Amino acid sequence: MQWLYLQGAGLVRSALFLVLLTTACDPVFSADSSVESNVDLRVLIDVSGSMKHNDPEYLRRAAVRLLIGLLPENARAGMWTFAGYVDKNVPPGPVNDNWRNKARQEADKIHSRGVFTNLEEVLQLSSVDWNNPDPATRRIIVLLSDGVVDMSQDVEVNERSRAQILNEILPRLRQNNVTVHTVALSNEADHELLKSIAVATDGWYEKVERAENLQRIFLRLFDKSFPINTVPVQDNIFIVDESIEEMTLLVFHDVNSKPARILMPDGKLFDSESHPGNVKWRHEKGFDLVTVNLPDIGTWQMDSKIDPDNRVMVLSNLKLSVNKQLNHILQGEEQFIYARLLEDNATVIDKTFLDHVDFSFHYGKPGGKTSYDGLLDNGKRPDSQAGDGVYSAWLKAATEGKYQMSVIAEGPTFKRESFCIVNIHGSPVKADIMYADGRYQIALKKHLKLRGLVIKSIDVKLNDRLYAKNIKKSARDSWVFYLPQNFSGANMTVKYIAQVGDRPQVVFTIDQSVPE
Repeated sequence: MQWLYLQGAGLVRSALFLVLLTTACDPVFSADSSVESNVDLRVLIDVSGSMKHNDPEYLRRAAVRLLIGLLPENARAGMWTFAGYVDKNVPPGPVNDNWRNKARQEADKIHSRGVFTNLEEVLQLSSVDWNNPDPATRRIIVLLSDGVVDMSQDVEVNERSRAQILNEILPRLRQNNVTVHTVALSNEADHELLKSIAVATDGWYEKVERAENLQRIFLRLFDKSFPINTVPVQDNIFIVDESIEEMTLLVFHDVNSKPARILMPDGKLFDSESHPGNVKWRHEKGFDLVTVNLPDIGTWQMDSKIDPDNRVMVLSNLKLSVNKQLNHILQGEEQFIYARLLEDNATVIDKTFLDHVDFSFHYGKPGGKTSYDGLLDNGKRPDSQAGDGVYSAWLKAATEGKYQMSVIAEGPTFKRESFCIVNIHGSPVKADIMYADGRYQIALKKHLKLRGLVIKSIDVKLNDRLYAKNIKKSARDSWVFYLPQNFSGANMTVKYIAQVGDRPQVVFTIDQSVPE
């Protein structure tokens, strides 16, 4: 069990973070969770024959339709399917009613009849028009596959194609600021490749055991791709305030169950068959998507099975803005959390109003226990300036794994929530020891391909005594040195510095015994 120290909050238990009360930098909201930004999304769906086994009920269709229904109208999006050949089903274009209708028609045609799996070509063709970086647009690819690079029955052809993805296509995507989220829908997929593509582009990688989980995975990828405000949902109950102009409810249910019902503040119920004129309802296998224009003020309830992934997304002139959290963080790396309320896209600084608003931070493993505490705006570290309407905390990742984080702003008459999932990585370097020709070969290899990750200042101790300092790189992402046979059984400690881009440096140590 770790501990969490939070300024002004005393000592509380946590399995995730240690908050450092040292000098903080100025808040940066250049890519936060509320500011409108241009998004260009490309969705790539595997339709190879192996999907007959991994997705026999074609649940890829419902997952894609969920994503289509959630996309905001200020986005651009397109869809490709692929097996041995690549089809551009929906050309990239602005998301509107015509685009959605076309996309839903194409989603219903997703099949499992293809031969081979041409990952190289679909990545190439879907991004062919992204030739230069575009600071004004967030470029995102969602790639779903259940296989490996399989263009031919010739193994060498497949190996060359895989190398082409890693050595040619992936660097081009990184250079053009493309984020790739990858989903592997089988144990037989090339998990190493799909994970490498995602991590190298600061994207998200998911291994899915059952096709029934695809909808929730696509929801997670939507959360990572689009800045959407939500209101907190507790036991399917949520509150609508007067500033909310429109809300969209996502209600999960069993694949073959009946649609949910919605209880309004006046006690009236409506469903997919009978609902007010300001309601649009889509019932799908596994979920209902309900949009309500100008919803009544008060307490609402979803009359359905309680599910932690149920959402209420809102359009409002009162927004919670949280600085963007990275998908991938090194264990021990310092992270900032800054939150503010925006009214008509301007930071709320009215002290009389903010004195009645509570900013809280919640964190924990998905599906596990959640810890929480407050964010502060008092000018004391880690907060940079008192009374500027920005509430702050400075976190340091203490344990590796995937964690869900959310920030909630709660006033007397409203609630807003912003959340994300982050992946905290342990040592990005591994040590392999081999014995040959009367000596030990120690090979240090960088196995984590984070964008901008640099390894430096590698020192080695044997039995607590310095053996080598600042070992030089032997090849790309690897360092090799040798030990004589008389160091058999010695305790070896490798200490090095890891840094991602201009983020703070992190010191790692690897403790390993030399085999006897």
